[in-house]
Amino acid sequence: PPFPDTPFPHQLPVAAACKSMPQKPMVKVARIKSPRGIALLWNVEEEDPDAATMDCYYIYVTQERSDGTFSKWKSMGVIKAMPLPMACRVAAEHSRDRTLCFIIIGKDVYGRYGPYSDVHT
Repeated sequence: PPFPDTPFPHQLPVAAACKSMPQKPMVKVARIKSPRGIALLWNVEEEDPDAATMDCYYIYVTQERSDGTFSKWKSMGVIKAMPLPMACRVAAEHSRDRTLCFIIIGKDVYGRYGPYSDVHT
């Protein structure tokens, strides 16, 4: 399915012009055995010294339907940015025979969104 829209701020402070847009998160997915769940871990490939401070990260999920198609992306939540690398546990109650896909996108303190991560299952 298409990724969710990411609005661009109507106004930006002058300071934003001196800072790079947020970087693409590089995501890894790991299964947790006990208690059962899924962990998402992300970082950037190479830290940009000119990047703006990150405000938060949005996590989205889509699940495979019984007919093999995927549902629309649903927000799993917003996580306040901390120094990278970051991780979170996703309490994923889902059928083990259905594929879950995840994407993450970051937003900087100026309200600018970076590119979405690659889709990970």
